[in-house]
Amino acid sequence: MSIEGKAQEALGNLTGDKEMELEGKAKQVQSATAKAFWQRTM
Repeated sequence: MSIEGKAQEALGNLTGDKEMELEGKAKQVQSATAKAFWQRTM
């Protein structure tokens, strides 16, 4: 999981900034996808 994405999501949630919150969630999905890919190729 992306720590940066989780922090960005939390900050967006705290401030009510939905765009920032969604960007944070997207970073987490991207990180999880990359991790799954590398685990399968190793």
